Amino acid sequence: MTSPLERLAPRDLWALRLQRAVAWVFTPFTYYVVAIWMRAGRKYAIPDLHAFRADVERKLRAADPDDTAPVLVCANHLTLIDSLVLIRALGSGLRYVFDQRRFAWNMPELRNLGSSPLTHAGVYLGKCLPVVRQGPQEQTARTLGKVTHLLQRRQWVMIFPEGTRSRSGRVDTQDFAYGVGKLVQDVPGTRVLCLYLRGRGQATFGNLPRKGETFDLLCDVLTPTSTATGMRGSRDISRAIVQRLAELEAVWFAAHPDSPRPPVPTPAP
Repeated sequence: MTSPLERLAPRDLWALRLQRAVAWVFTPFTYYVVAIWMRAGRKYAIPDLHAFRADVERKLRAADPDDTAPVLVCANHLTLIDSLVLIRALGSGLRYVFDQRRFAWNMPELRNLGSSPLTHAGVYLGKCLPVVRQGPQEQTARTLGKVTHLLQRRQWVMIFPEGTRSRSGRVDTQDFAYGVGKLVQDVPGTRVLCLYLRGRGQATFGNLPRKGETFDLLCDVLTPTSTATGMRGSRDISRAIVQRLAELEAVWFAAHPDSPRPPVPTPAP
């Protein structure tokens, strides 16, 4: 079988290498501009940040003491800036400079990016690979090939398994994409870092969390497998990941009984 690395065109390989190099050079600028915007501009807070990072490290090491297996970061999805909050939470700017692979690549929806040159520059420096949801199959396969290549090179990659922001305000365990499962199948041994992120005043999905929001994070690490192959195997692995996110969500709500609850859907007549 031809490997995903061999399927990538030379121009795609060079484009990834160039983007990675440019993003690394600008990491201190990119990271701290976002950090200042979050802390001074939006007044966002992430309590117990050092304890969270230590917990992530401990669980990753428990799954792979040598820290050689790829890492796929899978998170729930409620706002347009979830990936920014998660990058901020997972490491410091200095850590990313000295261990650039941990500055996770992510896959934002192209239609959410607008046409601003400044936004597109930020997307490039933020190691983003824009995708078109339900776009042409060839384009989707090409993007997945790039992501598979990055995982093989031990670059961290971030993806939202639900495929879009949850309209219910809860992890959607019924309608989710299978792409995350295929990535794990294509790169056996991948550690899946499941992250649950939620603002304490967040009832449902939106564009930006409210100003002054306080975020809490929960994490777990899986190495999911399936005895099935093809689409069924991808579905099984994706379901296991989404189910674990839903379990983390239940833990979060149990720990925050006074937090806003997503509205209960109205039954169809």
